[in-house]
Amino acid sequence: ACQPSAVALGSSLYVAAPQLGNSGHLVNPQGRYNMTVMVSNNGGQAWSVLRAVFAGPSMYSSLATTHGGSGSEARGELLLFFERADDYLA
Repeated sequence: ACQPSAVALGSSLYVAAPQLGNSGHLVNPQGRYNMTVMVSNNGGQAWSVLRAVFAGPSMYSSLATTHGGSGSEARGELLLFFERADDYLA
């Protein structure tokens, strides 16, 4: 397993971690593959896939944000830094 990284922006929570499709797992039980960013708009009770970033071996992610505004009106961009296998062929 791999510890996911998380960040809040406005009223949404974002998590980046290796993930298995739309299984709902925040961490892929089959290994560190499929770096995915997921979003929750209800305080982490339910998650949906925002973007599948990299299908191959991937780990050690860190999410960051650039934002302006405050509270639920905060806007910005998500920044994702992660380790990946460069020799992976999708």
